[in-house]
Amino acid sequence: MSVEPAARFEQATGPVVVLALSRRPECLAWIRQALDGLATVLPVNARQNEISAAIGQSGAALLIVDFGAESDDYGTVFDSLHQAFPDLRLIGIAPVSDQRVLLAAMRAQSVDFVQSGGAPEPLRMAVGRILSQTRQRRARAGKLVVVAGGVGSGCTTLACNLAASLSALHPQSAELLLDFGAPVGTAATYMGIAPRVAFAEAVRNLERCDKTYLDTAIAQNTRGLGVLPLFAAARDLRGLNLSEVFQMLAIILSIYHLVVADIGGAVFSEVSQYLLQAADEIVVVCDQSVAGILEGKKIAANLREKIGTRLQASVVVNHYEPALGVDAVHVGEALGLPLLGQGIVPERRLPLIQAMNGGALAVDALPKDAYSRAVQQCAGLLAGRIWPDSNPEGTRGATGWLRRWRTMA
Repeated sequence: MSVEPAARFEQATGPVVVLALSRRPECLAWIRQALDGLATVLPVNARQNEISAAIGQSGAALLIVDFGAESDDYGTVFDSLHQAFPDLRLIGIAPVSDQRVLLAAMRAQSVDFVQSGGAPEPLRMAVGRILSQTRQRRARAGKLVVVAGGVGSGCTTLACNLAASLSALHPQSAELLLDFGAPVGTAATYMGIAPRVAFAEAVRNLERCDKTYLDTAIAQNTRGLGVLPLFAAARDLRGLNLSEVFQMLAIILSIYHLVVADIGGAVFSEVSQYLLQAADEIVVVCDQSVAGILEGKKIAANLREKIGTRLQASVVVNHYEPALGVDAVHVGEALGLPLLGQGIVPERRLPLIQAMNGGALAVDALPKDAYSRAVQQCAGLLAGRIWPDSNPEGTRGATGWLRRWRTMA
């Protein structure tokens, strides 16, 4: 029997959220009874994608797993979860503690085991002890858009202009661009600002990281859009605790109304994979070249494997040239993902360089250029998805720029 989650993530009102994986309704009732007043219990199904989503949305750092049914076979679910969330703790439970059950709990890397169905105090004590040692992730406050692509696809330029365009739709909100692509640090250059702190340094100051610290430490452009590069020098990544890296990302996602992450050229790193699983929307960027499309296919395949049915991704063909004869629709079909609107951002190297040399982004310096209009259309469509109740104006007249640009081209 499959037990569907009985509560939405946003409805969790208890002091702490604990996830529970069990196919037995009576077991879930026992867990809730045991943790009444201590934690809110959110049931999850035995799918890595769903558990990952629940962790990202609720901030849970503890998962209670029922090993009581002989038919339960969780396969490699827990291996993948521990890789994605190194600080996640598991408690195993079952009606009897026979060899099969204990072995399954050990393989899942459970930190404790409690016999279920009896007095609730042992489970309550075990959960209380672990929660006292574990920092609860903060619940998400805003939205995360991840821009992913291969090296040379123009990911960073697009991410900067996309972040600025999204920021313009919510000018009073706190918004941040994570410059985690390769090479690192170019986003701040494109935006004409000098970073004051890098992500790696913030991780080392994790205990101090709150809204006040981030507001003070992170450099912003004239729009108020913050930029946080991954590191100032590659050596800064040495010795970083991956668990603390994920905690830092959770803090950022709990503070900012919008986070746009550029992971171009670094899609398959552990940090990027975490961001992709936590994303509300993913923009896959590629060009019309064979190499660009092949890289896009690898990225799309990775997304389908890791995220499955939760995947919210679309394609943008960057540096688009009609003369090449490779239509955006065909690129989207090759990747197996829908286009984001028209799905193209035209090749406009000269105005992009002119804007960058002036220390500004194209959408700010040249808002009526074909490149800027294309990015604004993408931003309007994304805003309509991540903020469906805000009715952004970014999609008005969206096809006019395309018609004029194609005429010029």
